[in-house]
Amino acid sequence: MKRAYLIENIPNAGKNIKDAMKGICELKVCKDINIALQEMLAYKPDLLIINLAFPGVRELNLLTHICALGLRPAIVASDNIHMDPALFQIL
Repeated sequence: MKRAYLIENIPNAGKNIKDAMKGICELKVCKDINIALQEMLAYKPDLLIINLAFPGVRELNLLTHICALGLRPAIVASDNIHMDPALFQIL
């Protein structure tokens, strides 16, 4: 089964995404950027979902850091926590 990782700081926002991905892939959710970067090294997600409205984070810096770690997941970046479930059918 494919693996996805969601970096999201809004409480319960991941529920919509988790429900949309049920049966499609395994999803891990983290609210802390630093912890997420450490966990992703071990988890090695196929898909990374990032909240572009995450406070205090410059998206380009985050993506550059992820690449520097040797991770190459497909990336979905959104400032809308209510993403269409059809988006995840591409997995």
